[in-house]
Amino acid sequence: DAERDPRKHWQKVQAVFPAHTGPKLLVGCQLGGRSARACQLLEAHGYSQLVDYTAGWGGQRDGAGRVVLPGWAESKLPVGGGTRFSDLLKRK
Repeated sequence: DAERDPRKHWQKVQAVFPAHTGPKLLVGCQLGGRSARACQLLEAHGYSQLVDYTAGWGGQRDGAGRVVLPGWAESKLPVGGGTRFSDLLKRK
């Protein structure tokens, strides 16, 4: 299954979100580092309509743990009510 084989997961991502089509993809993670790497991977595979939510869900913090850039949750941005990414992948 896709959880154990990254190639299958990637094939599903490409099926749900074809490169060069549709709206921008918002890419995020907990703190921002993995989403930046994900955007690099997506760009290498022809995706150009990408937005990296740099602060991530939990926000970027300095060495003392203070919030430097508020994350999605602290910014009170919408959550829930939409389609989960994992559910989209199950459709293909």
